[in-house]
Amino acid sequence: MRIDHTAASSPASMGLGQNQININKEQSQTGKFARELENAQNKKDQAKLYKACQELESVFLNQILQSMRNTIPKSDFTGHSYATELWESLLFEEYAKEISKSNSTGLADIIFRQLSQKL
Repeated sequence: MRIDHTAASSPASMGLGQNQININKEQSQTGKFARELENAQNKKDQAKLYKACQELESVFLNQILQSMRNTIPKSDFTGHSYATELWESLLFEEYAKEISKSNSTGLADIIFRQLSQKL
């Protein structure tokens, strides 16, 4: 029995770079925000609208954090693999969610005030 090692075992080996994964994730998050916004506007639900605004703020903050992360020089000492990149990406996504929940930037409040006028 011959075992062929040409099969792709990870997304990285299939040619999917971290940037493409991030783009796909951002597009799905933006689409989720658009659906939640439309749903909140249709039902005139203030709580859902505010949650959607917080999620949009989270996406924006994640973009900022990812850009900041990309400026950090990579070192051979720490070693960087696909798993490390994925883990850091998820970590920074959670950081963005927590920053958004803390209302420290106020961006969600500004978006909410603007959109709630249309309800």
